[in-house]
Amino acid sequence: VNGVNNANSKKVVSIYFKPTTRCNCDMRLMCVAKDKPATNNEEGSMGGTKSEHAKKIADQASNLSEQKSFCAVIANGDFPLIALMDIRNELLSTATLCDQFNFGPLNDELLSPLSPQELEFNNADKTSKSVAKLQKDLKRFEWNFGKIAPNPKVIPRRVIITLKNVGGVTSQFLFKMPNESEIELEPWMDPGEPSPEEAFEAQMLQKGLFEVQPKHGTLDPQQQIDIEAVYCPSEKDTGEHHLNIFFQVLNGKPLILRFAGQTLKKGSAYLEMRKEVFVLPPTPINLITPITYPLEVKNVGPIKFDYDIDVSPLEDLAKGNHNFNEIFSIPTHKRKKAPVHPNRCEFIYVMFKPIEAKTYSVELPIIVKDTEANKEVMLRIEGTGYHPAQENPPPHQSLFKSVPPYRSNLKGLGPNVSFSLDEVDFGTVDEQTPCRKMVVMYNHSEKNSLNYIFGHTGLVCDDIIIIEPHKGRIPPKSHQNIKLTLKASQLPSSYEGELECQISWLGASGEEGGYQSGDPAGITDESLFLRIKKKAVVRDILKNECYLMPDEPVMENVLTVMLKEILDDPCLDEMAKRLCEQPMPIYNEIDNDEMPGITYLSNELPTDEAKLTNLLEEHIKESNVCDEGELKRKMLFMDEDTGMFLESIIDNTVFNIIQEATHEECDLMKPPRTYLSKGHQQCLYTLPQY
Repeated sequence: VNGVNNANSKKVVSIYFKPTTRCNCDMRLMCVAKDKPATNNEEGSMGGTKSEHAKKIADQASNLSEQKSFCAVIANGDFPLIALMDIRNELLSTATLCDQFNFGPLNDELLSPLSPQELEFNNADKTSKSVAKLQKDLKRFEWNFGKIAPNPKVIPRRVIITLKNVGGVTSQFLFKMPNESEIELEPWMDPGEPSPEEAFEAQMLQKGLFEVQPKHGTLDPQQQIDIEAVYCPSEKDTGEHHLNIFFQVLNGKPLILRFAGQTLKKGSAYLEMRKEVFVLPPTPINLITPITYPLEVKNVGPIKFDYDIDVSPLEDLAKGNHNFNEIFSIPTHKRKKAPVHPNRCEFIYVMFKPIEAKTYSVELPIIVKDTEANKEVMLRIEGTGYHPAQENPPPHQSLFKSVPPYRSNLKGLGPNVSFSLDEVDFGTVDEQTPCRKMVVMYNHSEKNSLNYIFGHTGLVCDDIIIIEPHKGRIPPKSHQNIKLTLKASQLPSSYEGELECQISWLGASGEEGGYQSGDPAGITDESLFLRIKKKAVVRDILKNECYLMPDEPVMENVLTVMLKEILDDPCLDEMAKRLCEQPMPIYNEIDNDEMPGITYLSNELPTDEAKLTNLLEEHIKESNVCDEGELKRKMLFMDEDTGMFLESIIDNTVFNIIQEATHEECDLMKPPRTYLSKGHQQCLYTLPQY
């Protein structure tokens, strides 16, 4: 705090910062320097009596020069923060792994302040509780590796997880197996009888079914590292397995991770739901046409099988909702008839048509036809209806809420192949206007080329999705532009899912199976997933509710049913659409002529196409003086095929420009190099591009 510093010398001043809570400190320290006054030891040099000496020293101290200096001190008190940045596997999608490994909830917990129980665990030396008792109060999260089909050569399921230090201090992490915290007992000591859970854990450790590497590490701020969690059962280890592993960020979050996995029996069928409960997006009531939602199921077993859906609970749901049997429906022609092959995804198409602003739920048994005995799996569906004229749609949680975005941004880590965007949102797509999106597939490998191919999917219901090019080869350190075109059908549908792209790695010589990288698994084939979303376009909403009510008289019920059948007839919907269609007002875009009279054209329009064309020709002649060639040119734009052809030209032109830009063949921010000028002779001018 104070002291003496001799002339022409230095003195080290230490500042200690020991925060007891999370805080930010920003302060200025002031140092006051004064000349050293004469002391009583120097009395002889001054002369005179003692009182005179004291007076001289006091006068000298008052006349000393004083100098002030300031120093800024900034410090942040925080506990170490480590977050999960990415998770991947060669066969499972990131979205699936995020659900199985509780990616979102675990990240929220890692970034939250320490609880009293966690503070007590970090200060275990100041408490009398045992470590086992302190660990019981910690929060637990499951890392589920899923189901593995039996095979003579079972391939271990390796999951790569990227950890990153997102805090401002150096962080250390630690994974600890149950047997690594035990105290080595003397030979004469009796360990006692283990509990069933301890005996099961000892069996898992002896077989080595679960492993994680590296088990510890140190990360500087913003540094990241890949860890590998492995589930490696043998063909004989059928059944469910689990193991509690302790994870801690030193002086930060301590957690218990429950590693879990299941090895299936040989020759048995297993159908797995993507979600325990399928929660449909909020849907308007009083729809004429129901909205179709695809629900994903997967055959995770080793054999193919057939399945049937018991729709009898839908009848019970209708009885409790005014005998309306179209709240949930599964059309017969959309039910799966062919067998489901191993490791394949299928979709159950559910049509939802709420009649009241409330939540509906139903459980449908799915009978899986196994070789030994039929199995029953429950399909749980929940949907909410809302009144579009009286309220906004309730909030809906996305299927990919906890999925990390843009995996290609992981510099130095991450997969060797990725998309520029992990998710493509088509929004609401009109049936007459295709929606087009573009993504870029990157090959990050330094030596290896890859072949890719997009497989067929049933996710898009009755819509049509076109991927161009849907297969090809990408050289090392290169990329491929991919265009996606979605054409919506007349039946409204809404979906959110993944498109699978199969990747085959090639060696440096271009031969299959020659993939060389630092991956210990030596994987030559993997899958890449592109997430897509689309919302239904809702037009046909009844203005007045006219459903069957049990308390109404019989005659009113009969009229209500008749009116409902008429409104549900597809012909009525087509008739309404034809009445709303009018000629496109494109004349003002072709030239500056005055726009034709819409009122005149909409009076008694003929339904015959030839008569309508003649009427338009007469109107153009009357509204604008033009020759026969100009008339044909303008009428050409009214042709539907010509319009689609022009739209395709514009779309391909824009795609080619973007492709040239991504391959660095042109710079969109600079003028082109070549100009053409038409005069007495063709002249070509080439300008340098700076």
